[in-house]
Amino acid sequence: MSKKTFYIHEVAEATGKHENTIRRYIKRGLIPEPKKEWNGWRVFSKQDIERIKELTGQDDRKH
Repeated sequence: MSKKTFYIHEVAEATGKHENTIRRYIKRGLIPEPKKEWNGWRVFSKQDIERIKELTGQDDRKH
């Protein structure tokens, strides 16, 4: 079964970007604000990860 949501540290690892860089992308509107859990932690989707990869030229689908 594939994981459906990811925490920011997992997104950072998957994209090779620092957590603060991802937060900056959100603040600047480059990616939409992800959903938040009851405790305020952001949860990202696979689509969010793909969007970050597209922004940074890491789009796997191009290869």
